[in-house]
Amino acid sequence: MPRRFLAVMVAALVLALVAPAMAGSREDARDRTEAMAAPGRALIIDNGETKENLEQIVVNHLGNPNQGQVLIQTWVEPDWASLEAVDIQGAVQAVKIRRTGAGFAKRVAIRVELIGDDVLHASSSTVNTGDVNGTAYVQTPEAGELTTPGRPCLWWTVAFYTIRWDDDTLSSGRSLVVLGSWLNPMCQLTSAAQRRAR
Repeated sequence: MPRRFLAVMVAALVLALVAPAMAGSREDARDRTEAMAAPGRALIIDNGETKENLEQIVVNHLGNPNQGQVLIQTWVEPDWASLEAVDIQGAVQAVKIRRTGAGFAKRVAIRVELIGDDVLHASSSTVNTGDVNGTAYVQTPEAGELTTPGRPCLWWTVAFYTIRWDDDTLSSGRSLVVLGSWLNPMCQLTSAAQRRAR
């Protein structure tokens, strides 16, 4: 079990260091990408929110893209201040995909839960695209204080969706992001300090 946990932590660390952050302006994203590409330089996020471990699925009505499609995206969103991740939220977004001559989704309802070390920490309300809007977006409340000792190390989201299609049938499901768990940086520091103390 400790080997598996270590492997998950190493994989999460590698992903955190090489995956470009998706928040901020295009210039900020370009600067972060260049910083990651430079040899021997670590990615540093000073202030703001980042989208981590974006997971997405496309739901095809009746398994056929010509009957209608919806894109569901979910991610964890840590908030950074003075180079530290200070709090975290979960987020989900639904996008109705419209193509000429194809079926379509009338409405999409979504909600998201934020899980930390297998414990539910926050849950969002349910939002709906309505008949006209093409997208819906919702976040959980902030789970807060990632720097406090004892806070969870691994964070992920569970997104739930219900789709009303143009033929008035419903599809429901959930999109689970487990393999893409975000690793709280404080756990890395604590782990390194514990190894030095031995």
